[in-house]
Order: sequence, then structure tokens, then C-alpha cells
Amino acid sequence: MNEKNDSAPFFAVRTLPTLSPPGALPFLFVADEVGDVALSREALSWANALTQTRSLSSIEQWVGTIGRLHDWYVIGWQARPLTTELLTDLVYSYLYFRLHGTIDPSGRTIVPSISWKPVRYETVQGEYSAIRSYVQHCNTAFGHIGLARRTTVINQSFIAQMLADKESSARDFFAHLNAHRERWRTYFDFADDMPRLAGGKRPIRSRVGFRQMMPIEEWVALIDAEKNLVFRGIWMLSAFGGLRISEILNMWQVDVLPASYRGRLFGFDDDTILVLRAHPCDSTYTTTVGDRRTTRRQHLATKYGRVPRPDSIVSSERAGWKGTVFANDDRLLLPVFWLDARMAELFADCVQQIMRFHQTQRTSASHPYLFVNMAARRDALGEPQKISNVEAAFERACRRVGLEPYRYGRSIHAGRHLYKWMAKEMLGLGPDAIQLIMGHASIESQDAYGRRAKEAADSIRMGQSKLETGRG
Repeated sequence: MNEKNDSAPFFAVRTLPTLSPPGALPFLFVADEVGDVALSREALSWANALTQTRSLSSIEQWVGTIGRLHDWYVIGWQARPLTTELLTDLVYSYLYFRLHGTIDPSGRTIVPSISWKPVRYETVQGEYSAIRSYVQHCNTAFGHIGLARRTTVINQSFIAQMLADKESSARDFFAHLNAHRERWRTYFDFADDMPRLAGGKRPIRSRVGFRQMMPIEEWVALIDAEKNLVFRGIWMLSAFGGLRISEILNMWQVDVLPASYRGRLFGFDDDTILVLRAHPCDSTYTTTVGDRRTTRRQHLATKYGRVPRPDSIVSSERAGWKGTVFANDDRLLLPVFWLDARMAELFADCVQQIMRFHQTQRTSASHPYLFVNMAARRDALGEPQKISNVEAAFERACRRVGLEPYRYGRSIHAGRHLYKWMAKEMLGLGPDAIQLIMGHASIESQDAYGRRAKEAADSIRMGQSKLETGRG
């Protein structure tokens, strides 16, 4: 019906003159799965309404978007009956494959007869605006169903599996998407905002230009698919605790404590598991909270014959340390502020299993570090993780869920960028609170820190509560 191409379109857009103003309108003709053609009266009504605010060329583009969505519905979804939730999934999946394309690396189309090359994020954003406007018009003018107030995230690990399985059908894919809807809720309101698309290319502006950010959905996919407890814990701490990878690798086993210690050490309370950032050389917290007789540098030398990892001359063992403003001046400690209480719970479960490994392997006899090699053989088993291992694990984790590492902002350092963005954009924290939770704020006194930390923790909880309310 349209220009000849590999997509075998079931729609055509023709701009035709009209007897009344505006003088011309784009008409959308659509065909069903058996080839019967009809004029879309809904699209014509919508196009006529758009003439009050948009140019004719812009309306033509928007009507074309609805035509492509119709193709996606007829071919990809086999024209199945739609509920509000299924309509939401239909729109999200359309946007996802517009962004990423429908052609896999081998040149095979994921959905038969639809051969879409990837388009820019801004294009997808414009198409979402068109679809949202169209659905709202149909809901108001014709009583049709609207979009749900939530969106879903396509499970990346399934996409990877689907690409590897030549026998996979489009029906299998959408059945799987539907089954995972509840598990992969995001924090975004689909009826108003452009949904966050896993693997999206939207740049996030920073002080030095445009920085591409690895979105929440990709981190959740990595965490969910990660079977190695150590790497799973690292991904959680990075994205939802805001820690640098070097800070994580310098962490000791004693740096994870029950939530009840937070008030004693920092002057405020919170129910999430307490994770500490301690200065790897000069902190006097080494064995128990009450013992402050030696520094970590001294403890490492006396008990293990080791030097702190930032001081190591062996490059593979070195884990650096950047400047951090500590809350507990005499012990040089700073708490992790979890931006998602559920991730904190998952981390607590993960650490519990890691601690069992330490007890079984008696790793404390040779070093105090928390994140170790749990899968290696012989000499490397139980030894502190190396940065090169984490980098390799991150690459495997990305590919495991169908993502290409080191593109579109994906790196082992991307979690901290996401953490800052979530604190500001999702939870609504101000600049002072963000500086404090990221370890950048200057501390006037321990009491002052306690007050400010409590305010930041309260702001996080308030932001989480608003998000939960929005989901309900």
C-alpha cells in the first residue's frame, strides 16, 4: 500500500484536499491481516484537531507514526484484542524497536516482515508524543482505551535469548513481555512522560557537554541476570549506593553492619543495611566499632603483611582512592545512602551469602576484604577481586542481557552517574543533599552532619514514598 520496501506495510498516508478548512488533510488508510482496506476515521478526526496547533507537514509525520504503529500491531502483535495494559505494552515495544531496530547482528529480522533500522532517540521521543496525543484524542472523542499510568521494561536477557534462537516467534516474544510486566515496573508515568527505554541513546547534559547515561532498566537487567554474588553486589552498590568501583574493592568485611549501628556512628537512623566507606589507609575502624587503636594501614601490615590497596605497587592488586569528605572524623567513615530500599534488601541477602563463603573459606586469615574471587580455582580462590576482573565481568554481564558494553554510556563507572541522576530527578533531592550523600559535602561538625544526614535520609524516603504512591 505504501512505498515498496521490506516492511510490507499495511498502511498508506495520502494528503488530499478537503472542502472545508484547512483545505487539505493527511488521510490514513489501513489494511487488516486479510487485506481489507479502510479509512481510519479516528486518525482523520485527530488530524483535523491537530490543525489548530501543528503544521500540515508535522501532521503528516504524526499520522505516519500511527500508520507504523498499526503495522506493528497487525504484524508483531497479530492484531490481538487490546486491554489498557496490553496497549501500553504495544506502544512501549513499538518505541523500543524503533530505537534499536528490528534487525539482529546477523541481518535477520526479529519480527517477520518488519525491517526497521535504528532511529535517533529524539525521533522516538517525537513519535511517542504523537502516539500519546492520538490515544488521548481517541479516548476523549470515541471512548477508546487509553494508556496505563505505568510502563514496563522489556527484559533484556530474554531479548538476547530470542536473538540466539532462530525458531523464536514474535508471539513468543510478546507472551514473555506480558509475563514479566509486573516484575519490571519503572518509576515513570507513561501517560505523561517519555518512557525510559532500555539501551536508550538520550544524552544527559553535564558540565562538560553531553554525557550518555546507562539507564535504570539496564542496571536492573544486569543485576537480575548476574549469578555471581560478588559481581551482583558490586552492581547494586554502584548504581543504587553511588559508590565508585575503587571504593567497593577497598571495602572490608567489617564495613557491612546492621542498620542499628547508623545512629551510633552517624547520629541518624535508617532501616536499610549499613554499608561503610572507610578510608583504606587511615581509618581507625578495623575490627569492631569500639576498637580504634590502630589504622587500617597498621592493621594490614601487622596482621597480614599487606599494604592498603591504593598503595600497592602491583598494578593488578591496586585499587585507587579519590577524595571523600568523611562524616565520622575520628574514624574516617561515611555511610552509604541507599536510593532504593528494595535494592538494599537484595544487597543484604547477597552479602549474607558472601559472608558464608568467607566463613567457610576462612579468608580472614589472609586478608580483610569483602569482595573476593568466589569462582576461581586454587590460589586465586578467596583473594580480593581485581579491577580487571570487574571490567571483564561487566562486559559479560552486558552481553548476557543483549547489551553492547562501552556504548551509550555503559561502563563500570556508569552506576555513580545514574545514582546522582536518580537522587535529583527521581527523588527530588537538592544540591546540598546530593553533595552529602555522594561524599562531596564539607562537614562542620559531627552533630551538624547528623542533622544534615537525617534530612537527606528523610528526603530519600519521601521521594521513595511519592514514587510508590505513583505506582499504586
